[in-house]
Amino acid sequence: MATMLPDDVLYLICEQLAFQRQFDTLFSCIGTGKRLAVPALTHLYRNYHESPLIREGTENLPLAQQELLVQKWSILWRSIILSSMGQTIFPYSRYLKLLDLRDLHLLFEDDKFRGKISKNFFSGDLARFNIPQDTPTKFRSARGPRLNVVAAINTIGEVITQDAPMLEQITGEVLASSLVAWAPRLSNLRSLWIWDGKALADDAVQTLIHTHCHKFDALTVFSWKTEDADHKLSTFISGFRENLLRLFQTISDAGVGAETLLALNNHGSSLKELKLGLKADFLPQLAFLKGCVNLEVFSLTVYGVNSYIEKTDNESFEEIIAWLRECKDLRELKFDNFNSGATLLTTLLIDDNIRLHKLDLNSYEGRNHRAFHVALQNQATLRSLLLQGDSEDMVGDEIEILLDSVTSLTGLRELNLGRMSDFFNDMHITRLATHLTNLEELVVSGWNVTDRVLHQVSTLKNLRSVTFEGLSAFSAKGLHGFIRSLSPSNRGLAIAVQAADQDRDFLTDEEQAIIREEIAAKVGGSFDYIFFRVIQIDAP
Repeated sequence: MATMLPDDVLYLICEQLAFQRQFDTLFSCIGTGKRLAVPALTHLYRNYHESPLIREGTENLPLAQQELLVQKWSILWRSIILSSMGQTIFPYSRYLKLLDLRDLHLLFEDDKFRGKISKNFFSGDLARFNIPQDTPTKFRSARGPRLNVVAAINTIGEVITQDAPMLEQITGEVLASSLVAWAPRLSNLRSLWIWDGKALADDAVQTLIHTHCHKFDALTVFSWKTEDADHKLSTFISGFRENLLRLFQTISDAGVGAETLLALNNHGSSLKELKLGLKADFLPQLAFLKGCVNLEVFSLTVYGVNSYIEKTDNESFEEIIAWLRECKDLRELKFDNFNSGATLLTTLLIDDNIRLHKLDLNSYEGRNHRAFHVALQNQATLRSLLLQGDSEDMVGDEIEILLDSVTSLTGLRELNLGRMSDFFNDMHITRLATHLTNLEELVVSGWNVTDRVLHQVSTLKNLRSVTFEGLSAFSAKGLHGFIRSLSPSNRGLAIAVQAADQDRDFLTDEEQAIIREEIAAKVGGSFDYIFFRVIQIDAP
């Protein structure tokens, strides 16, 4: 049949298979003949970073199976490296759009990689990448010196980048010397994910990326610890032509301060995603971002103890609110460890020009933010809601207000109420399931949760994951009934009971095993069951 279809159709078919992560099907296509092998291999390696070998953990598998998966993982990387050296039939490296050196780093540091798998990996033409650490003799292991992982992945990256003309993204602990060598050959580079921002401080790196990487529009920096980080980062950002950056992200404290925030205004029209890690002392300087009004995604993680900025610097607080209200395209908001987050959101959510799809807020006290909970009702466009905070002393009326607001958001697909639902009972959780019929993921706490909630939860036809974090007492009979009520549309459903009450109804090991077998047979799902344990701290 493949010989009857034009090549462009074959590429489209393989593209869809890759989009659906049908890697086994793509692999089967390779053996049908060269016409189908080429598009299948193209999309297999173009999307290798989505492979189950990389994405799925192995911790719960038997040791032999874990080792087999790590071996396959290593073979995947070995084939990519050998192809860049011209040692394979097909040029796999030429298909790559993402060079994920973070993943290669994880492979090298996996305990199961050492020994036989490592020896096979670094055999033959790959032996030169087995770069040992310069470790003092008295600290060396009997198994020989440990691998210098950073040196190894940068040396491997040097080889791959010479034969990967389609690369658009590079991630990992890349050194400045590597970026100097790679930049001139990366004309399609769009995105960098850098472990240590110091790699960008070199003037040569900045000049070469600005000169050769004309499509560059996304920068992520994990960390930057030098005192001049803010100045160097702002210089790098300012070196691009105006309105080029689409995404800027810092994963932890990367030294972002006033200079970087002001430099981002040069990309105010183009910047769509801004995810910042910021020291608490620099919170008032968020007002410097007033030119970035086309944001669709804004995430803020605060490091250090922060006070309530609306009290300590109300003028800056009002300016920050005014800036965010100008972001008419804002769709996703996340505040992490930002004490004033709920107060800011109370004003923002009632603005009819703000229509969020995703909201993530933690580190707030529920009892002091009734107005925020009421304001949630104005965001009917929400599809994902995560609220984590302190529910202590939330009285009955406050719980009802939160519940009324959440149940009014009938378009929700993801709901995580965490500790904000610590005092929910069976009736409250049943109300959630009754009104939020589109839910695909549900995380809820609760107190003394029983079988009474299971029937209504089982009616959620799109449910893929449900986690009960609070004290619960589900019976084997109730869970069997729940599983029998599931629909084919619940395929792959993962159920997690994280605090089963050992003093009431609880499952024996045999009952747990039967339930796991039953849900696997019914919908290909899984079941995790953990007993509630009180951690006792001995007095000094």
